[in-house]
Amino acid sequence: MDLNKIQDNICKTGFKLEYEVANILRNEGWSLITNRYYLDDHEESVREIDILAYKCRTISNIAVYTAIIISCKKSETCDWALLARDIEENDPNADWQPFKGISSDSSITHYLEKSEWAKTYHERLVKKCPDIFGLPEVDIFAFQEVSKEKSTCQNDKNIFNSITSLMKAQAYELNSLKSRNQLKKTSFYQFNLISVIDSDLIRVKFEGDKIIASQIESENYISKYILNKKESVSRIKFITAKAFENSIKEYSTLHNENAQLIEDLNRDFFKDILQTRERAKILLPEFKDAVKKYLRSPYYAAAQQALNIDQFDISWDNRTKEAIIEIDTTREIVSELNDDDACIRAAKQILLDVFKYTGSVYFEEAIIF
Repeated sequence: MDLNKIQDNICKTGFKLEYEVANILRNEGWSLITNRYYLDDHEESVREIDILAYKCRTISNIAVYTAIIISCKKSETCDWALLARDIEENDPNADWQPFKGISSDSSITHYLEKSEWAKTYHERLVKKCPDIFGLPEVDIFAFQEVSKEKSTCQNDKNIFNSITSLMKAQAYELNSLKSRNQLKKTSFYQFNLISVIDSDLIRVKFEGDKIIASQIESENYISKYILNKKESVSRIKFITAKAFENSIKEYSTLHNENAQLIEDLNRDFFKDILQTRERAKILLPEFKDAVKKYLRSPYYAAAQQALNIDQFDISWDNRTKEAIIEIDTTREIVSELNDDDACIRAAKQILLDVFKYTGSVYFEEAIIF
């Protein structure tokens, strides 16, 4: 047994690269999940995620996760060539600003579900993270591994595998969070994809009749892929191994910006929320659940029998600048509730817990149509 040869041969694989990338991430403060396996439902085979790195910060009681899924590849015989052309920024069939994320928090989901969310997110984040969210310099349309020795084209197998494994792993993680109820009650996840290559990275630019090859350290690629019979678009960053340590610092900046963004969105959502019906009604289920909890106590047992909680609603009195809890009940019961200091205190606590509202409140008979 030649131990030196074993060492040399192991170094020729991608495991050494994976080890070095993991060390860089840990030194930068990222938590890691390595050698994570998932089932490829298309090919019915088990696949492995090289590295899943994440940072988490709780802000405004929301756990903010910034995640990076990383593929590590090494080649001693081939460089990676990315075939590119000029980008058409206004191409109606191109999505240059894809967003991959999910939230279980109602206030944040309100923004994520808006059609303009991805654009809004990119416009904000590109200011602090231009290398991650800036418009790609070129449109990559094909790939080739190129022999270091002969400069001949080989194939695109390893590059294609890196891309597809990243996109499938990302889809798996997002679906897993949804289907297995792994989302915390208040959380936000944002995903990024990186392909690290321990070899040279070449951009081959087609410009009219010219083809210009140049060596680069990184490239942003917008990838389209059919997953579960639906088109999926993701941003993948190709980075050389020697440039990875410097590039990862911007992802740490991204995490700080994600946390600040969530804090700003949460603050915006609750600002004057009871005066905005669109936002207030989002939290009505939580409001009704909170009311039910109070009415479970023996003190409110009689009221529970008299009130139809499912018909509770919340509105705003522009004249008195007070919150109104509308109840489908008799005027007599409404009057009793307004005269009961304990009920008013309970109502204020519920509005504080659900809507972060600290002002006055009164009960009113609901008009049911």
